[in-house]
Amino acid sequence: MYDLIIPIDFNDSYFFNNRPRWLLSLPNGKLMVEESIAPIVKNTSSIIIVCPAEHFNKSIKEINVVKSIKQNYCKNVKIIKTSKKLSKIESIVLAIKKGKISNSFFVKNPYTKYKFNYKKNNILICDQDKKLLASDFGFYSGKDFLKGFNTLNTNIKSVDKFLSFLEGDNHMFKTEFIDIDENWSTLKNYREFQRKHATLFLDVDGTLLKNGSKFADGAWNTEPLLNNMKAIANLQKTHNIHIIITTSRPSSEKTYLKEIFNKHNIKVGSYLFDLPHCQRILVNDFFESNPYPSASAINIERNHDNLMAYLEGILLN
Repeated sequence: MYDLIIPIDFNDSYFFNNRPRWLLSLPNGKLMVEESIAPIVKNTSSIIIVCPAEHFNKSIKEINVVKSIKQNYCKNVKIIKTSKKLSKIESIVLAIKKGKISNSFFVKNPYTKYKFNYKKNNILICDQDKKLLASDFGFYSGKDFLKGFNTLNTNIKSVDKFLSFLEGDNHMFKTEFIDIDENWSTLKNYREFQRKHATLFLDVDGTLLKNGSKFADGAWNTEPLLNNMKAIANLQKTHNIHIIITTSRPSSEKTYLKEIFNKHNIKVGSYLFDLPHCQRILVNDFFESNPYPSASAINIERNHDNLMAYLEGILLN
Protein backbone atom coordinates (compact mmCIF):
# COMPACT_ATOMS: atom_id res chain seq x y z
CA MET A 1 0.00 0.00 0.00
CA TYR A 2 1.12 3.55 -0.65
CA ASP A 3 -0.23 7.09 -0.25
CA LEU A 4 -1.36 9.12 -3.27
CA ILE A 5 -0.64 12.86 -3.26
CA ILE A 6 -2.37 15.25 -5.66
CA PRO A 7 -0.89 18.77 -5.55
CA ILE A 8 -3.11 21.25 -7.39
CA ASP A 9 -1.36 23.92 -9.42
CA PHE A 10 -1.87 27.31 -7.73
CA ASN A 11 -0.87 29.31 -10.83
CA ASP A 12 -2.99 27.62 -13.49
CA SER A 13 -6.11 26.30 -11.79
CA TYR A 14 -8.92 27.39 -14.11
CA PHE A 15 -10.21 26.90 -17.64
CA PHE A 16 -13.48 28.64 -16.76
CA ASN A 17 -14.66 30.99 -14.05
CA ASN A 18 -17.12 28.71 -12.29
CA ARG A 19 -14.87 25.80 -11.24
CA PRO A 20 -11.18 24.92 -11.07
CA ARG A 21 -10.35 22.45 -13.80
CA TRP A 22 -9.57 19.49 -11.52
CA LEU A 23 -13.20 19.73 -10.29
CA LEU A 24 -14.84 19.93 -13.73
CA SER A 25 -17.48 17.30 -14.45
CA LEU A 26 -16.59 15.06 -17.38
CA PRO A 27 -19.18 13.54 -19.75
CA ASN A 28 -19.38 10.36 -17.65
CA GLY A 29 -20.38 12.38 -14.56
CA LYS A 30 -17.07 11.94 -12.75
CA LEU A 31 -14.87 14.83 -11.69
CA MET A 32 -11.65 15.23 -13.65
CA VAL A 33 -9.61 14.31 -10.57
CA GLU A 34 -11.64 11.12 -10.11
CA GLU A 35 -11.17 10.01 -13.72
CA SER A 36 -7.47 10.86 -13.49
CA ILE A 37 -6.78 8.58 -10.53
CA ALA A 38 -9.20 5.77 -11.43
CA PRO A 39 -6.62 3.42 -13.04
CA ILE A 40 -3.97 3.77 -10.30
CA VAL A 41 -5.76 3.77 -6.93
CA LYS A 42 -6.03 0.00 -6.38
CA ASN A 43 -3.27 -0.14 -3.74
CA THR A 44 -3.56 3.30 -2.16
CA SER A 45 -3.96 3.59 1.61
CA SER A 46 -4.89 7.28 1.42
CA ILE A 47 -5.50 10.09 -1.06
CA ILE A 48 -4.30 13.55 -0.05
CA ILE A 49 -5.18 16.61 -2.15
CA VAL A 50 -3.59 20.02 -1.57
CA CYS A 51 -5.42 22.92 -3.18
CA PRO A 52 -6.23 26.63 -2.81
CA ALA A 53 -9.01 27.30 -0.31
CA GLU A 54 -10.85 29.37 -2.94
CA HIS A 55 -11.57 26.23 -4.99
CA PHE A 56 -14.56 25.40 -2.82
CA ASN A 57 -17.51 27.77 -2.87
CA LYS A 58 -21.29 27.75 -3.32
CA SER A 59 -21.15 25.78 -6.59
CA ILE A 60 -19.10 22.88 -5.27
CA LYS A 61 -18.74 21.59 -1.71
CA GLU A 62 -15.67 19.91 -0.25
CA ILE A 63 -17.79 17.42 1.70
CA ASN A 64 -19.43 16.16 -1.50
CA VAL A 65 -16.11 15.80 -3.34
CA VAL A 66 -14.63 13.82 -0.45
CA LYS A 67 -17.76 11.65 -0.24
CA SER A 68 -17.61 10.78 -3.94
CA ILE A 69 -13.91 9.86 -3.86
CA LYS A 70 -14.41 7.78 -0.72
CA GLN A 71 -17.32 5.88 -2.22
CA ASN A 72 -15.55 5.05 -5.47
CA TYR A 73 -11.81 4.94 -4.83
CA CYS A 74 -10.40 5.06 -1.31
CA LYS A 75 -11.89 5.23 2.19
CA ASN A 76 -9.15 7.52 3.52
CA VAL A 77 -9.37 10.91 1.74
CA LYS A 78 -8.01 14.21 2.99
CA ILE A 79 -8.26 17.62 1.31
CA ILE A 80 -5.83 20.22 2.61
CA LYS A 81 -6.93 23.75 1.76
CA THR A 82 -4.53 26.64 2.01
CA SER A 83 -4.76 30.37 1.33
CA LYS A 84 -0.99 30.56 0.90
CA LYS A 85 0.36 30.30 -2.64
CA LEU A 86 2.50 27.16 -2.67
CA SER A 87 4.86 25.61 -5.19
CA LYS A 88 4.26 21.96 -6.06
CA ILE A 89 7.16 20.88 -3.86
CA GLU A 90 5.76 22.89 -0.96
CA SER A 91 2.32 21.32 -1.56
CA ILE A 92 3.85 17.82 -1.53
CA VAL A 93 5.73 18.57 1.68
CA LEU A 94 2.52 19.88 3.30
CA ALA A 95 0.70 16.70 2.25
CA ILE A 96 3.43 14.51 3.75
CA LYS A 97 3.33 16.43 7.03
CA LYS A 98 -0.44 16.71 7.37
CA GLY A 99 -1.01 13.18 6.12
CA LYS A 100 1.73 11.80 8.37
CA ILE A 101 3.29 9.94 5.46
CA SER A 102 6.46 8.14 6.48
CA ASN A 103 6.63 5.40 3.84
CA SER A 104 6.19 5.25 0.05
CA PHE A 105 4.01 7.72 -1.84
CA PHE A 106 3.13 8.57 -5.44
CA VAL A 107 2.51 12.08 -6.75
CA LYS A 108 -0.03 12.48 -9.55
CA ASN A 109 -1.31 15.55 -11.39
CA PRO A 110 -5.09 15.49 -12.02
CA TYR A 111 -4.90 16.50 -15.69
CA THR A 112 -3.87 13.18 -17.26
CA LYS A 113 -5.13 9.62 -17.11
CA TYR A 114 -2.93 6.55 -17.51
CA LYS A 115 -2.55 3.03 -16.17
CA PHE A 116 0.35 2.41 -13.82
CA ASN A 117 1.13 -0.02 -11.03
CA TYR A 118 3.33 1.74 -8.49
CA LYS A 119 5.74 -0.57 -6.61
CA LYS A 120 6.89 1.65 -3.76
CA ASN A 121 10.20 2.64 -5.39
CA ASN A 122 11.79 5.83 -6.66
CA ILE A 123 10.25 6.26 -10.08
CA LEU A 124 9.94 8.93 -12.78
CA ILE A 125 7.15 8.79 -15.38
CA CYS A 126 7.65 9.36 -19.12
CA ASP A 127 4.92 9.43 -21.76
CA GLN A 128 4.86 7.52 -25.05
CA ASP A 129 6.96 10.28 -26.65
CA LYS A 130 9.66 9.76 -23.97
CA LYS A 131 8.80 13.13 -22.44
CA LEU A 132 9.13 13.33 -18.68
CA LEU A 133 5.93 14.15 -16.78
CA ALA A 134 7.39 16.88 -14.63
CA SER A 135 5.07 16.49 -11.64
CA ASP A 136 4.40 12.72 -11.55
CA PHE A 137 6.79 10.53 -9.58
CA GLY A 138 7.06 7.98 -6.80
CA PHE A 139 9.35 8.03 -3.75
CA TYR A 140 10.03 5.21 -1.32
CA SER A 141 10.00 7.24 1.91
CA GLY A 142 8.05 10.28 3.07
CA LYS A 143 10.48 10.55 5.96
CA ASP A 144 13.53 10.77 3.65
CA PHE A 145 11.74 13.19 1.32
CA LEU A 146 11.20 15.60 4.21
CA LYS A 147 14.77 15.11 5.35
CA GLY A 148 16.01 16.11 1.89
CA PHE A 149 13.72 19.14 1.84
CA ASN A 150 14.84 20.29 5.26
CA THR A 151 18.56 20.04 4.43
CA LEU A 152 18.29 22.35 1.40
CA ASN A 153 19.87 25.77 1.80
CA THR A 154 18.44 27.06 -1.49
CA ASN A 155 14.78 27.61 -2.24
CA ILE A 156 14.15 24.95 -4.92
CA LYS A 157 10.49 25.02 -5.97
CA SER A 158 10.42 23.04 -9.23
CA VAL A 159 9.80 19.31 -8.98
CA ASP A 160 12.50 18.23 -11.45
CA LYS A 161 15.24 20.27 -9.74
CA PHE A 162 14.31 18.92 -6.33
CA LEU A 163 14.30 15.33 -7.59
CA SER A 164 17.72 15.96 -9.18
CA PHE A 165 18.91 17.08 -5.76
CA LEU A 166 17.56 13.90 -4.16
CA GLU A 167 19.14 11.71 -6.83
CA GLY A 168 22.47 13.41 -6.22
CA ASP A 169 22.03 12.50 -2.56
CA ASN A 170 22.14 8.77 -3.50
CA HIS A 171 18.39 8.32 -4.06
CA MET A 172 18.45 6.74 -7.52
CA PHE A 173 15.35 6.94 -9.73
CA LYS A 174 14.18 4.48 -12.37
CA THR A 175 12.14 5.59 -15.38
CA GLU A 176 8.78 4.09 -16.27
CA PHE A 177 7.27 4.62 -19.74
CA ILE A 178 3.48 4.81 -19.91
CA ASP A 179 0.79 5.53 -22.50
CA ILE A 180 -1.38 8.51 -21.64
CA ASP A 181 -5.03 7.59 -22.22
CA GLU A 182 -6.45 11.08 -21.68
CA ASN A 183 -4.86 14.51 -21.46
CA TRP A 184 -6.74 17.56 -20.18
CA SER A 185 -3.68 19.72 -19.47
CA THR A 186 -4.71 22.50 -21.87
CA LEU A 187 -8.07 23.93 -22.89
CA LYS A 188 -7.43 22.69 -26.44
CA ASN A 189 -6.89 19.13 -25.13
CA TYR A 190 -10.03 19.39 -23.02
CA ARG A 191 -12.17 20.58 -25.96
CA GLU A 192 -10.85 17.73 -28.15
CA PHE A 193 -11.79 15.29 -25.40
CA GLN A 194 -15.30 16.78 -25.17
CA ARG A 195 -15.82 16.46 -28.94
CA LYS A 196 -15.29 12.71 -28.68
CA HIS A 197 -18.40 12.45 -26.49
CA ALA A 198 -21.99 12.95 -27.53
CA THR A 199 -25.54 11.83 -26.84
CA LEU A 200 -27.42 11.00 -30.03
CA PHE A 201 -31.22 11.00 -30.02
CA LEU A 202 -31.91 8.79 -33.03
CA ASP A 203 -35.23 8.33 -34.76
CA VAL A 204 -35.99 4.87 -36.17
CA ASP A 205 -38.42 5.02 -39.08
CA GLY A 206 -36.93 6.64 -42.17
CA THR A 207 -33.63 7.22 -40.35
CA LEU A 208 -32.16 3.89 -39.23
CA LEU A 209 -34.82 1.60 -40.70
CA LYS A 210 -36.99 2.08 -43.72
CA ASN A 211 -40.18 3.78 -42.70
CA GLY A 212 -42.78 1.46 -41.18
CA SER A 213 -46.33 1.70 -39.95
CA LYS A 214 -48.80 -0.56 -38.25
CA PHE A 215 -51.10 0.07 -41.23
CA ALA A 216 -48.55 -0.85 -43.92
CA ASP A 217 -47.68 -4.20 -45.46
CA GLY A 218 -45.20 -5.85 -43.09
CA ALA A 219 -46.11 -3.36 -40.36
CA TRP A 220 -43.05 -2.53 -38.23
CA ASN A 221 -40.71 -5.23 -39.60
CA THR A 222 -38.84 -2.96 -41.99
CA GLU A 223 -35.33 -3.32 -43.40
CA PRO A 224 -32.34 -1.36 -42.06
CA LEU A 225 -30.79 1.54 -43.91
CA LEU A 226 -27.38 -0.13 -44.04
CA ASN A 227 -25.14 2.90 -44.56
CA ASN A 228 -26.79 4.77 -41.70
CA MET A 229 -26.53 1.77 -39.37
CA LYS A 230 -22.88 1.27 -40.30
CA ALA A 231 -22.13 4.95 -39.73
CA ILE A 232 -23.47 4.80 -36.18
CA ALA A 233 -21.64 1.54 -35.40
CA ASN A 234 -18.34 3.01 -36.66
CA LEU A 235 -18.81 6.21 -34.66
CA GLN A 236 -19.20 4.17 -31.50
CA LYS A 237 -15.80 2.61 -32.19
CA THR A 238 -14.01 5.97 -32.32
CA HIS A 239 -16.18 8.15 -30.06
CA ASN A 240 -18.01 7.76 -26.76
CA ILE A 241 -21.51 7.92 -28.21
CA HIS A 242 -24.51 7.39 -25.95
CA ILE A 243 -27.59 6.54 -28.00
CA ILE A 244 -31.20 7.22 -27.07
CA ILE A 245 -33.71 5.80 -29.54
CA THR A 246 -36.71 8.08 -30.07
CA THR A 247 -39.65 6.60 -31.92
CA SER A 248 -43.39 6.66 -32.41
CA ARG A 249 -43.34 2.87 -32.43
CA PRO A 250 -45.06 1.17 -29.48
CA SER A 251 -42.95 -0.34 -26.73
CA SER A 252 -44.06 -3.79 -27.91
CA GLU A 253 -41.50 -3.33 -30.73
CA LYS A 254 -38.52 -3.14 -28.36
CA THR A 255 -37.50 -6.79 -28.83
CA TYR A 256 -37.38 -6.44 -32.61
CA LEU A 257 -35.38 -3.20 -32.41
CA LYS A 258 -32.91 -4.61 -29.89
CA GLU A 259 -32.29 -7.63 -32.11
CA ILE A 260 -31.65 -5.56 -35.22
CA PHE A 261 -29.41 -3.03 -33.45
CA ASN A 262 -27.40 -5.82 -31.84
CA LYS A 263 -27.03 -7.49 -35.24
CA HIS A 264 -25.48 -4.27 -36.59
CA ASN A 265 -23.25 -3.71 -33.52
CA ILE A 266 -25.04 -0.61 -32.29
CA LYS A 267 -25.10 -0.15 -28.51
CA VAL A 268 -28.29 1.57 -27.36
CA GLY A 269 -28.43 3.25 -23.96
CA SER A 270 -32.19 3.67 -23.71
CA TYR A 271 -35.44 3.84 -25.68
CA LEU A 272 -38.26 6.38 -25.81
CA PHE A 273 -41.35 4.73 -27.35
CA ASP A 274 -44.87 5.95 -28.12
CA LEU A 275 -43.82 9.49 -29.01
CA PRO A 276 -46.34 11.60 -30.95
CA HIS A 277 -45.86 11.61 -34.71
CA CYS A 278 -44.96 15.30 -34.87
CA GLN A 279 -42.13 17.83 -34.64
CA ARG A 280 -39.44 17.15 -31.98
CA ILE A 281 -37.55 19.99 -30.35
CA LEU A 282 -34.49 19.49 -28.14
CA VAL A 283 -33.73 22.22 -25.58
CA ASN A 284 -30.40 22.22 -23.73
CA ASP A 285 -28.46 24.80 -21.71
CA PHE A 286 -24.95 25.92 -22.67
CA PHE A 287 -22.06 27.30 -20.65
CA GLU A 288 -18.27 27.67 -20.91
CA SER A 289 -17.80 24.05 -19.82
CA ASN A 290 -20.38 22.85 -22.42
CA PRO A 291 -20.27 25.64 -24.99
CA TYR A 292 -22.76 26.80 -27.59
CA PRO A 293 -24.12 25.00 -29.47
CA SER A 294 -24.70 22.38 -26.78
CA ALA A 295 -27.56 20.95 -28.85
CA SER A 296 -27.76 20.36 -32.59
CA ALA A 297 -30.51 19.10 -34.91
CA ILE A 298 -30.31 17.05 -38.09
CA ASN A 299 -33.22 16.75 -40.47
CA ILE A 300 -32.68 13.90 -42.91
CA GLU A 301 -35.00 13.10 -45.80
CA ARG A 302 -37.01 9.94 -45.14
CA ASN A 303 -35.30 6.67 -46.11
CA HIS A 304 -32.12 8.41 -47.30
CA ASP A 305 -29.03 6.37 -46.45
CA ASN A 306 -26.63 9.33 -46.01
CA LEU A 307 -26.74 10.12 -42.29
CA MET A 308 -22.93 10.23 -42.00
CA ALA A 309 -22.74 13.21 -44.35
CA TYR A 310 -24.67 15.20 -41.74
CA LEU A 311 -22.93 13.80 -38.65
CA GLU A 312 -19.44 14.52 -40.02
CA GLY A 313 -20.02 18.25 -39.84
CA ILE A 314 -20.96 18.06 -36.17
CA LEU A 315 -18.91 15.26 -34.62
CA LEU A 316 -15.77 15.02 -36.74
CA ASN A 317 -14.68 18.67 -37.06
